[in-house]
Parts: sequence; structure tokens; C-alpha cells
Amino acid sequence: MCNNCKKKISFFCCLLLASLVLGSCAPNKKTVDAYRDPSDTRSAAQAPSSIPGPDVDQQKIQRDGPSALLPSRQQVSSTEEIKADAVLSLLTLVDDRIVEYEGKTAQWEKFTAEAATVNLDREQRDTITDCQIRLINILNGYNDLHRMLIRESSGQSVDASVIEKFVAAKRQDIRFLESDCQQIITADRQPGGWITGTLDRILVEKESELQEKMASGDYQQVIELYGSLPLEQGQQPAYQTTYNYGQALLRSGREEEAAEVFRELLASLQEQDLIQREFKLMQLIADIQFGMQNYEKAFERYVDIINRYAGLGENIEWVRKQQSMISARNSRGLEVRNFAELMRGYLAYNPERDAFKVSLQASRFLADFPDSSMVPTVNHIMYESRDRAEAWFAGLLQRIRMLKNEKNYQEALLAIEQLPMHEMPPDKKDLIRTLSDELTAADYEEAETRRLAQEEALQDTWSRGQDYLRAKEYDRAIEVFSTLADTSYADRANDKIAEASQLAAQEDRRVAAEYFVEAGKATDQEKRIDLLFKSRQLLQGILQKYPQSGLLDKTEKNLERIEEEIRSINPELLSEPDAGDRESMQQPMETTINGVPVRNRKEQVQTGYPQP
Repeated sequence: MCNNCKKKISFFCCLLLASLVLGSCAPNKKTVDAYRDPSDTRSAAQAPSSIPGPDVDQQKIQRDGPSALLPSRQQVSSTEEIKADAVLSLLTLVDDRIVEYEGKTAQWEKFTAEAATVNLDREQRDTITDCQIRLINILNGYNDLHRMLIRESSGQSVDASVIEKFVAAKRQDIRFLESDCQQIITADRQPGGWITGTLDRILVEKESELQEKMASGDYQQVIELYGSLPLEQGQQPAYQTTYNYGQALLRSGREEEAAEVFRELLASLQEQDLIQREFKLMQLIADIQFGMQNYEKAFERYVDIINRYAGLGENIEWVRKQQSMISARNSRGLEVRNFAELMRGYLAYNPERDAFKVSLQASRFLADFPDSSMVPTVNHIMYESRDRAEAWFAGLLQRIRMLKNEKNYQEALLAIEQLPMHEMPPDKKDLIRTLSDELTAADYEEAETRRLAQEEALQDTWSRGQDYLRAKEYDRAIEVFSTLADTSYADRANDKIAEASQLAAQEDRRVAAEYFVEAGKATDQEKRIDLLFKSRQLLQGILQKYPQSGLLDKTEKNLERIEEEIRSINPELLSEPDAGDRESMQQPMETTINGVPVRNRKEQVQTGYPQP
């Protein structure tokens, strides 16, 4: 289909180019209507044609190339007929492609609706979006070309933009037909199409992840993953996946739900006649019922197993013992109840929760009922559960010691705190307590080391702030003391911040007063204004930077006096937009008071500066 489409589109493109080239070489003639005269009663099949049609000899095309499509001089008896035929033929082709792509669009919309129900990954979603955009662009391109050709069929000569539009549409069309987009639609029409294949791949990945979580003992994650499997209607997960799900429920203390899962799995196996798996599941379901002390249901299951699988030999021995124990429940009730509890713990064993609980239960059962017919079974349970608990405990110790070596003492202590200590034998408890004491001591020593280091750092910061204060670098002192907030030095640091703020404010008020006095002596009006604004700026800075100085009221009164002086010179000076930046806009200059530079003058002077 793709090759035929490309050949057909290429043929008509060459045809259109031939008509345009020959038409441009012909003398100017009056343009005629592209449609036949209504009085011409001949059928379309009988109408004369001077150009090759879609059924042109393919061998000739392959031999001579696209030039084989160009009409000969003898065929070109009327340029107008060539142009009209080319337009009409091309219009027919474009209409065919519009119909084709409208069908593809409808099919793609159905496909995307189905894909929306699938949990696809980012790359797959991007592929669908890209294909949909390409499909829409192609259909829009053909629709635009259709409208242009309708205008051309009125008898006007073919415009070059029509050719360019057609060539672009043809290229997009062919690229789409050869792309994955076309293959996706084609594959999706068949069983096991693109969506189905994607679902199958995701299902395999999810089931693999579920198996990994089961192996690591993350039973809650197994349950959650099972619930999110991308299953189609009527589809079932793999046997091992459902079996792991049932085991996760069982080991999470949800025995009833686990039994129901296993019963459904058993029914499925019986339909497939898988004897070995069926036997294993029937035994597991019966043992769960026994452990939950549903003796009658368990007994019926055991009878069913014996009737079905008596020929399996040794595998039946376990079932017969279980059946005999249930039969003795009236005469040996305490023994049966203890064995049922042991069975339940054994089937639902979770080392993170149970530790050595099952092996300890088995030991107690052997001590309490040494003559029980179930001693061999209990011994088997005890040895198996002890091996599993020992493996778990060894892994636990390795993890705790690794955390200790990494000096992650708190996390190690938390792991110990969460252990089921009441389910451990005495030697394991002693080992854990010793390890806990070591961790606690190491954590204290580490914490003390950190505390001393922090105290030393705080002392260094305090000393640095003191040095700045003594050097009369008040702003830097305030900055350093401020970093001691929320530390043990906070109260002392606040006192030093207040002290530095007061000293800085006093210094700025002193300099502001000297500017004020110098302004009073200035004979130059501009210099006087400049000095007053410098004084004003310093006072405003005190209000902004030193709120803890205790001098805010005095500073505000000084500021009022300065602004009053400025207004006496010109009331509009303070209302100018750049009044606040006036001092910063001035060129640097050395201000002197009585011939002494202000920046070097540290001693307090007696001035006429207004004091409250």
C-alpha cells in the first residue's frame, strides 16, 4: 500500500510540473474554463486527453525516469487543456488522500482513547503525541491544497505555490507511511497489536518487580504492586505472581484473604490439570484452615487431598498426620490448640515481626508435649524456622555494625529499638543489649565531640565580634553578633548588638551634628544645602540600622531640626523626588570642620547642634 501511494503521488507531482513548464513556454492565450463545454455530450471516458494518465507504462518510467511523464510536442496541442487536466487530476488525487487521512484520523482517535487507559511510559506517550500531530498536519495540508486547487480549476494558470504545497504534502505523506506511526495503527488492528504488546511488556516488568519485593520481604509493596498490575478484562497474572501475593497477605496477618486467593488459584489450576501445583495449594489452604482452628474445613480439605493424591506416596504422610491431629482435638484439646497456633505462626512467618518466635514456640511445644505424634513435624518446623531466623539475625547484625562504622549511631539505635525483643532467645537479647550500650556510648562521645566543636566555633565568633567592637567597626560587629541568634550565646549577643548599635548611633549623631554646625557657617548656599542633606542622611540611617540603640527619640528630634532648616532655605527641597539620594549623587569631597577632616576626627566636639 505504501509503495503504491508513493508511486501515485510522485507521478502526479511530475505531471503537474510538466504542465507548468510547458504552459510557461506557450504564447499568451486567453484562458478558458477548465471544465468541458456543457454541450459536449461525450462521456469522460470518450473525452480527448493529451497527457498520460495514472496507468502510464511503468517500464517506460523506470527506463527513462520522470521525463517519461512529460508530454511530447505533438501531444501539446492546447496548453489550456493540459493545465486543466493537470489541476483536475491532481484534485482527484488530493481528494483521495483527504478521504484516506480522515479515515486514519478516526482510527487514531480510537487508538488514543484506548491508549489513555494504559499506564504507558513517557517515551510511549511522546510517540503517540508526535504521531497525532503529524497526522493532523498532513490532513490540514491536503485540505489547504484542495482549496487552492478549487480556485485554480476556475481557469487561472497554476501558481508555483500550489506545486510547493503539493510537494511538501507528498513528502509528509510518504514519511508518515514509512514511519512507526503507520506501523502502530496497522499493528493495532491485529491481535497482539501495539497497545497489547505494551501492556504485556509492562505486566512482565511489574511481575518481575513484585518478585524482587517478595524476595526482599517487602510484603506491603508486593500487595500494592499486585493491585496495580495492568490486566485486561479476563486476563490473569502468572501463577507465581498470584502465589506471591497470597504469601504476602499471609505474612502480613491477613490469613482469610490469603486463603481466598489460594482457593481461587487452586480452582484455576484444577481447570488446567496441573497436579503438582494443585496438590501444593490444597495442602497450603488446609494448613491455613488448621492454623486458624477451622478444624472441620481443614479436615475436609485433608480428606479431599488423600482421595485425590493417595498415589503420590510420601507427600501424603504430612496430610495424614495433620488429619489425625484434628481427629484427636476432643481428647487432646490443649495439644491440638498449641499445634494449630504453631502452624499459624509457621505459615505466616515474617522475620522482621516474629524474629525467633516460631522456633521458640516449637521448642516449648516439644517440652510440653514430648510424647506427641506430631514431634517429627514440630522438629521440622523448629529447625527450618530457626535457620530462617538465624539468617535474618545475621543480616541484622551486619546492617547495625555497618551503621556503627559509618557513625550513624541514631539510625542503628532506632533499628534496635524496633526489634521484637520478646521473641528472641536469651543469648540474642544479651548480644543486642551489649551492642545497644556500645552504640549509646559512641553516640554520646560523638555528640560531645560535636558539642565541643560547636562551642569552640561559637567562642571564635564571639571573639571576632568583640574585636570589631573594640575597633569601632560597629556594623561588622552587629553582623557577627547577629549570627549567634538561636545559640547559647544569644542573650549575650543581643546585649552586644544593643551596645554596638548605641555606639554607632552616637558616632553618626556626632558626625551629623558637625555637618549641621559646618552648614551654619557655610556662606555658599549650595554647600550649605549639601551639608544639611548629609546630616539628614546620617540621622535617617540611625533610624533604619540601629533600632536597638536607645537613641531613636533623640534622633527623630534632631532630624526634625535638620528638615526645618532645609525648609527655611527652600520648602520644595524635601519634596523633590531625588531628595533622599541627594548626598549619594554628589561628587566625593573632603568635608572639614575647623580645618580638620571629618572622617579623621574622632574626638567629641562641643557644637551648637540642637540637643534635646
